[in-house]
Amino acid sequence: MARESVCGDAVRGHVLDLTSLVGGGQFAADVAADTSVAALLAMQARGAPSGARSGIFDEVREGYRYARAEPWIWVTLVVAAFSVLFAVGPFDVLMPLIVRDRLRAGADAYGAIIAASGAGGILAALVVSQLGNPRRRISAMFLAWGIGSLAFGAMALPRHLAWAVLVAALTGVAFEYGGVLWSTMLQEWVPGRLLGRVRSLDFLVSFGLMPVSYALTGPVATAVGHTLTLALGGALSGAVWFVGLFWPRVRERERRR
Repeated sequence: MARESVCGDAVRGHVLDLTSLVGGGQFAADVAADTSVAALLAMQARGAPSGARSGIFDEVREGYRYARAEPWIWVTLVVAAFSVLFAVGPFDVLMPLIVRDRLRAGADAYGAIIAASGAGGILAALVVSQLGNPRRRISAMFLAWGIGSLAFGAMALPRHLAWAVLVAALTGVAFEYGGVLWSTMLQEWVPGRLLGRVRSLDFLVSFGLMPVSYALTGPVATAVGHTLTLALGGALSGAVWFVGLFWPRVRERERRR
């Protein structure tokens, strides 16, 4: 996914520059960069094992009960929801404006920033594949995502493109590293029959407040300005990860191993 981010976002910036001359630039850029999504969606497993199946609501409740009984899961999901609330809307909505108004650059510069984040993700994946998982995986995950979220806020500060690209690469390293740790912990520690239910709950809770983040970004930015909104959003997003890191029993699982 990181490799596709590097290529797709860089292409998106250049396509947007070209197509903006004739109108509908954002739409054309999205089509050019994201066509592969349709192919990925088509690659789904066919068929399902026969036999008795519980109702969907029973399965949802079972997954919820398991996640609720494991602090390392439910704390991560709740913290992720608030981190997304504080950071994703401000970054997605305001970063293009900051590139235009603060960096005095265009869509190609914005594409380079996003591509740098993808390149950082590739680097993190390579590091994990070579060095393996750390002994304190839960702690490392919270720290990585906290640092990455703070770096989101730092994206509001640069006045030079090189600095913005560097900070973006740091966010890519941090988020990909934490994501690899999170995925491997779920794969190893969650029983196989519950893994799909917990993963579904993961996406539902973690991204549940994203629409609220987008809805609030405009009014807040109008009131306090683009730069302060993104900076505060990143600071709050990072802060909740450090609160979660010290939540009671959240690291109990890694201490038992």
